[in-house]
Amino acid sequence: MSIFKYSLSLLLFIMTGNIQAEQVSPSANDVIASWPDSASETYTYTQALTVLNQTQQFGHSAAPLKQLIQSLNSSENSQMSAEELTFIEASILQRNHNFSEAAKKLSPLNSPSSLILLASVYNNLGLHEKSAETCKKLASGNAHLVALTCMLDARFQQTPSATSYQKLQQLAAALGTRQSQDVKRWVNQTLAFMALSLERPDQALTHIEPISLNDAATATVSLWGQAQLALQNYSDLLSRLSPVAKEADELDDSILLLLATAEKQVGTDTYWQTRAEQRISLRIWRQDWSHAAYIARYYLDVKPDEKKAQHYARINYDVAKGLEDKHLLKRTGLSLSQAQVDNT
Repeated sequence: MSIFKYSLSLLLFIMTGNIQAEQVSPSANDVIASWPDSASETYTYTQALTVLNQTQQFGHSAAPLKQLIQSLNSSENSQMSAEELTFIEASILQRNHNFSEAAKKLSPLNSPSSLILLASVYNNLGLHEKSAETCKKLASGNAHLVALTCMLDARFQQTPSATSYQKLQQLAAALGTRQSQDVKRWVNQTLAFMALSLERPDQALTHIEPISLNDAATATVSLWGQAQLALQNYSDLLSRLSPVAKEADELDDSILLLLATAEKQVGTDTYWQTRAEQRISLRIWRQDWSHAAYIARYYLDVKPDEKKAQHYARINYDVAKGLEDKHLLKRTGLSLSQAQVDNT
């Protein structure tokens, strides 16, 4: 599964129809939205989007998302239109790595937010031409930078190149001043992802720093951490990330693996390695193959075991065929033709 995800805060912003207006960020004390106290109660579309967005923030609990899923499964959700409900369901399917089902739900929809999410899902499935075609539909509106970023991301995932990276840099410089903070963050995430894929971690950091760990998305923190590992800044990663991670309500697998990998390289403690071992053991025991990419990375970076790394990389590639998933296979020594696996 690709670690990099489209920001749902961007989708919420596009949904308002004011793509180029500057937006004032709320303060830490502002109440963005509330949600039902009981799973039997229904959610509005805005409430559901807020849950999806906030549970993607670094260190936030997944409990509100679980409550949302329970509500969707147990009520008629009369507060949402059929299209709104379909979009929320597809967003959850993508998060759970059920990309094929997410694509089926999104295909009939035509809103800007659903088109961006569908393009992302197609990239997850390795269908980059379909992703690019979906992005082109956005160009009919006023979201030029969004549409072009979407298309360049699809092309880059299909064939990583410095040309696509440079084009997006130029577009961001030319059009970025007129964009909202949400769009700017999303474009910068895309640029950081491209730079990392081109093995330019120092450049990746220029797109996402300074970073505030208290309000950053998990995807942004993951990109920052990957760049620090690539630069061998192990102690800096641990000193910056560990204190916040220890206080987090929940810790995403990607962040836990960053910490465990850095700790292993420093060699002075085993706290995060022990936590990672417990998490990975639980994933395997539950046969939670939606996290197979992280299991494979654990057996590459934390507790090296080539056969296990290859096994879980194959399982991951059976459902996720994005650029990072292909790179994961390559790291284990497998070619794409060796990646087919029968999980029955």
